[in-house]
Amino acid sequence: QSEKTITINEIRQFLKAKLPSYMVPNAFVILDALPLTANGKIDRRALPPSESSSEPSEKYVAPRNPIEDILVNVWSEILKVEKVGINDNFFELGGHSLLATKLVAQIRDRLKVELPLRQLFNSATLAELAQGIEQLKQEKSDTIVPTILPRKRK
Repeated sequence: QSEKTITINEIRQFLKAKLPSYMVPNAFVILDALPLTANGKIDRRALPPSESSSEPSEKYVAPRNPIEDILVNVWSEILKVEKVGINDNFFELGGHSLLATKLVAQIRDRLKVELPLRQLFNSATLAELAQGIEQLKQEKSDTIVPTILPRKRK
């Protein structure tokens, strides 16, 4: 019988079809067998260190507007990745829920918009996130109420 070798990319694609993107691991290690302790449990100390796959998933596409440019810088700082493109996925670059909260705080500080954390999980690519932020900024500017100035009475 023939033995089929499964690639990490195939594993990742399978998991993407079954799980939300934020639950797909960003690093994989292929082992012939799991190391076990004398009690038959997995020996975590004997596991090899995982190599972070914090590399862009697709061909690099540069930011096209100021919001994407700011997001590229923020993602790069938070994820500690040198080159981030607009089609890159936050979770595939090593992002997780704790880094997501940091990202939302940085977006609030730099772009002056209150981004719901859920939106990051729903639109994980930089381009999708930038589009969502643009919509939030537009909604915010549409609802600006003019300041009421006091008038002196005669």
